[in-house]
Amino acid sequence: MHALETNLDCAGLCKLPYFWYFRSVTEGQPPQTCSIALKNFYDDTVGVLAFGIVCSAIIGAVLLSCTFGLVNNKHSPPTASDSDSITSNDD
Repeated sequence: MHALETNLDCAGLCKLPYFWYFRSVTEGQPPQTCSIALKNFYDDTVGVLAFGIVCSAIIGAVLLSCTFGLVNNKHSPPTASDSDSITSNDD
């Protein structure tokens, strides 16, 4: 509760108290409850998080589509008999 009161400038969770829990009484009544302060903090930061998730999903989809050419390759790899005929000299 001390961290919430210090960082978000709030006090109480359900009801707004008349005094701070950890600050001096001379500072007056807290401006808002911590539940409202946490909601406002979440609303401010969730946009950045959502943007990061969307960018990661787009980059992942692009990288996944780049691998389809490797997986769906119709050419078979060279066999041992193919390499022998290429390197042998039948002169």
